[in-house]
Amino acid sequence: MVGIYYYQDDSLNSTFYFKRHLSTLPSNFSARDRFFTEYIRALIALKFYQPEQAQDTVSKVLPRLFYSPSTALDIWTKSLAIMDSSAFKRSTQQFLELMATEKPLSRIDSFRFYSYGAEKSLELGMWNQFRFFGKDLERLYRSSTSSLSWEDKARFFKVCALRSSKLGEFEKAYRFQRKYSMAAMRADSLAELDEVRRLSAMIDVRTKELRNEELRQKLDGSRFQVLVLVLILTASLIIAILSYRAFQDNRERNKVMVEVANTRGKMISILSHDIRTPLSQLQSMLDQHDAEAFSAEELQMILDQIRETNGNTLNLLDKTVSWINLNRTNFKVNKTEFALGDLFTELESLVKGKLEEKGLILVQEIEHEFLNTDRFLVQTALFNLLSNAIKFSPSGSKVFLRSYWQDGAPVLEVEDQGRGMEKQKLDELMDEISSTSIGTDQEIGSGLGLVIVRDAIKRINGQLQIESQLGKGTISRIVL
Repeated sequence: MVGIYYYQDDSLNSTFYFKRHLSTLPSNFSARDRFFTEYIRALIALKFYQPEQAQDTVSKVLPRLFYSPSTALDIWTKSLAIMDSSAFKRSTQQFLELMATEKPLSRIDSFRFYSYGAEKSLELGMWNQFRFFGKDLERLYRSSTSSLSWEDKARFFKVCALRSSKLGEFEKAYRFQRKYSMAAMRADSLAELDEVRRLSAMIDVRTKELRNEELRQKLDGSRFQVLVLVLILTASLIIAILSYRAFQDNRERNKVMVEVANTRGKMISILSHDIRTPLSQLQSMLDQHDAEAFSAEELQMILDQIRETNGNTLNLLDKTVSWINLNRTNFKVNKTEFALGDLFTELESLVKGKLEEKGLILVQEIEHEFLNTDRFLVQTALFNLLSNAIKFSPSGSKVFLRSYWQDGAPVLEVEDQGRGMEKQKLDELMDEISSTSIGTDQEIGSGLGLVIVRDAIKRINGQLQIESQLGKGTISRIVL
């Protein structure tokens, strides 16, 4: 209960249940239990206490946290935000003394200790402290770079940029600032995903609290929570775009801000592109509930559908973010055998709302039932091809989703009966020139669909073939 109310920012209940926890502890509780208790005490102090009181609590608790040095480091770094120069000096000395007498830090944790300390030193203008923290920082970075998170890398690049700027090395500072902005952008994308998961967990907790209420009340509560989730996600994306931290005082820094904003916007657009359809389907269910009166059984069925759609959306968001980030590091294709019938059914459920909205019929034609390759990459490619087919299909027409063999190779195909393309437009697409077009119902695209398709197919050693005739439709074919 302490954790639930802590993440809901409820200071009153967090403190109340923590005191109850303390009152139930036995006199001979273990060192491990004592460690977890002190860790929770420090977290509550940092989040809800006044700065001086919080710092005093952390100073007392820190020696007891060296049961796990990485946890002690986590509390120390969280407390940096409330420290002035005097408190920073005292806490640094205390931490160094604990490092010398207790368990040593790992290589990664050592890097984090020195990078956080260097960042805080520069923030306070304490050059002597900075020289202490910065002397081994580059060596620790080189020895740990493959294991560091994007947040750790961003902090290192920021420290290097600030140091170079203060030394008058502006060209070097500019290069480090670009690296910092890119790393911070990637770290923020993962943080946004964590926030979505946290909000989803809060919805689940709230749903359990409403078990004894009427079914209609639960449905209304779920609708409100889903709308809040969508609004918070949208707001977080907007805030993320507007919250880039960059130098404000010279012209080169402003150029970096523009470049980072464009790249960041592209990544966020990819996330929006892949989750728009399931969320639209969810909204359609809620609108249907407003327009019609349902029995308790029907309401329960709708609630189950909302829960399933929400789960599918979060699952797709998880996979999309993982794919984007792994695409920049050491992505490994996960080859497994899977049933195409199940995959096609899942894809149809993801685009069902758009199909019904335009009165389209999705026809599945499966010649070979199983495929042995990376299921997620195939799903990603087909989902984006289906989205494009629906976008350019006139109302009442059909969209075909096929699998068959061609010259001994498996082929996946999406065909629409839309307006098709001229040869010049088709040549531009095949030359990988990204562009956007307005759909038959004035749908606005991001131009990223085929970019995602090409990247996915490339990783499974496939080929993308597109045939189109103006006024007759388009066939998009994946040959594996």
